[in-house]
Amino acid sequence: DPYTVPKLIADFFPPEDEVEKKQLVKNLEAINIIYGEDEEVVIKPSTEDFNTSTFKTIQEAIKLDPPLAPNLQRKIKTYNAKVQLAELRFSGGRIQNMLVEFPKKGLPIQDEKLKELLQSRIKLINNADFLKENNLIKTLQDEVEALRKKFLIALTSREGKSIIKKEEMIAFEKELNDLQEKIKAANKVLPGILIKAMQDTKDLVLSNLKTFFAAYPTKEQLKFPDPSVREYQTTSDINKIVSSIRFPSLTKLTNHFSLKVNFYDLTWKDFKDNELLEEFEKKKILSTSDIAEIVEMKDAIEVKK
Repeated sequence: DPYTVPKLIADFFPPEDEVEKKQLVKNLEAINIIYGEDEEVVIKPSTEDFNTSTFKTIQEAIKLDPPLAPNLQRKIKTYNAKVQLAELRFSGGRIQNMLVEFPKKGLPIQDEKLKELLQSRIKLINNADFLKENNLIKTLQDEVEALRKKFLIALTSREGKSIIKKEEMIAFEKELNDLQEKIKAANKVLPGILIKAMQDTKDLVLSNLKTFFAAYPTKEQLKFPDPSVREYQTTSDINKIVSSIRFPSLTKLTNHFSLKVNFYDLTWKDFKDNELLEEFEKKKILSTSDIAEIVEMKDAIEVKK
């Protein structure tokens, strides 16, 4: 308990200097214990009034979420030594859906037909063969899925979460670390790959704008009857629009791909979930005897209530 532990520490490991003594005094005073001049540790009687409101709050909290019995805690630790919840997340894989934006406050040229043509966002990658030409992205996706299938058992009752068997944890973490190194390397070369995609998108916008202005010249462009002057004005207008496209920062792209994993211990609330237990049994995550033992404990606790 909080009184016995400090006393035992002070009795068996007395402070050797003033620094240690001051730290011990500070620690003891925090839990209402006095370290006397004769180096005896005594409990200081509390002078604070008993807080009924706080007591009732604690009492209600315990009723709602009572502490688990020691034997039940031990059992849960036993199961957590066998399996663990895992959440593996790979981000950046759907790079073909990355968008680039035009200014939200309007294009450099205010024209409703032009706005309709360009809308507010376009895809960064508009070349259908881009992913085929750059196998790096698909390779990462495939390797992440291979890692997932090899070590993780997906749970339908826990969206986005899987189960990993503890006996496979070392092998999983080794392959995970190897894949994360590949992702770091991929992030370094990604900007170079996407520069071409950005240029292709600029060329596409340029081509569309040339066609658009040929059919719908602006009032400013119509002021110049000389074809060469009008072409110069049109080119200037097109360059303004293209330069307003908000392409992703190349620096940001060096952290585009990421692979992260989070682990969670199973709790008693998990083991009380019949749907989860059924999935454990169906997918042979735990043995039949383990499942039977959990159900027996669950039923016994329900009877006590």
